[in-house]
Amino acid sequence: MAGIRDTLTRKTGPKLIIASAGVKAPQRMAAARLRKTGGRERVELFCALDDPLSAVALIGLAERLQDRRVELVVLPVVSRGMEGDPAIEWKRKFSVIDATRLAARDGIRFTRDAIIQPSTTKYLAEWISAREPATAVTNFAIEASRQIWVDGVDPADEGHFAELWDRIVGGTPPGPGTGRIALNQSLMRKRGPYDTPAACLRGQWFFAHERLDRIAQTLDELGWKVGA
Repeated sequence: MAGIRDTLTRKTGPKLIIASAGVKAPQRMAAARLRKTGGRERVELFCALDDPLSAVALIGLAERLQDRRVELVVLPVVSRGMEGDPAIEWKRKFSVIDATRLAARDGIRFTRDAIIQPSTTKYLAEWISAREPATAVTNFAIEASRQIWVDGVDPADEGHFAELWDRIVGGTPPGPGTGRIALNQSLMRKRGPYDTPAACLRGQWFFAHERLDRIAQTLDELGWKVGA
């Protein structure tokens, strides 16, 4: 049964996400009401710090959300993808090649060409997940991803990233054991996406690394334009 479920997810999951695209009148109205009350839109991003495609999404969204009244909420996960997928290592290797190509599209040069095991960056996911969504925590996630994949900083250098946390967020990083990573993973699967990076904007799902410009266009259609 698990095999059938996984097969169906592979075939229908992407189609459902693509089919959900398009801004509808109720979404525009809800966004307009939020603006009138001085609120900010939210883009939720399920991502992984060991995932180069997530780095493309984090860095790309940071650029495209700049000067918009939009908050990027980072929801790190560690375990993702299909359970027992025999091609997982091949996919990880290909993701580095794919992410390098996609980053170059935005004029960003990835220097890391080796895969990272999820266990290596789990501590970063724990730090980010332990705090309530906040601009400083999001900025840390973006900069940590940039340093790992663009600057080539060793992701196992916990001391380096503790200093980065202190500089951006302030203080000592939170300890492990909050259980929020598991909650993020459960929420991601419950909502539909099975792998990272997946962005959610008013119920619409996007493969964030490939649909950065479409996310920006959707925000425009909702009225969250640059400088508005």
